Amino acid sequence: METSVKLDELKTRCREAGIPLTQHRIEIYRVLLSTNEHPSPDMIYHRLKDNLPTLSLATVYNNLVILDRLGLVKKINPLSNEARYDSDLSSHNHFICISCNTVEDIDSVEVNSFDIPDLPNTEHIILEKSIEFVGICKKCKKDTREEV
Repeated sequence: METSVKLDELKTRCREAGIPLTQHRIEIYRVLLSTNEHPSPDMIYHRLKDNLPTLSLATVYNNLVILDRLGLVKKINPLSNEARYDSDLSSHNHFICISCNTVEDIDSVEVNSFDIPDLPNTEHIILEKSIEFVGICKKCKKDTREEV
């Protein structure tokens, strides 16, 4: 979906929820829409701080919580110490590198078409199912081999 359409959706959802539409909120969402990197709050802050001198890291965190609550982004917790965010709300899977902490979308027909079974004998309500592959990315694998 085009960025301008997504930004219009942000405006609509903020208005419906009674949440002010701030320039910081717009720019944080724009960063998420412009990348496939699954940035952390810190990454977003560093991308915006030069152009938005009044922006704080706390503002980035707070706005990401709001964007997630509005259903505009997904919070991904590949590592317990660092949340990542994804503006692609379609059902898809991820690869997470334990060395450099990158998160990549898995674009594989075989993986994306895999039917993940429901939990047997549970009273949980399953809202979403996804697969996370955790390992070492090809860049880190190459870097490790060059060090040896």
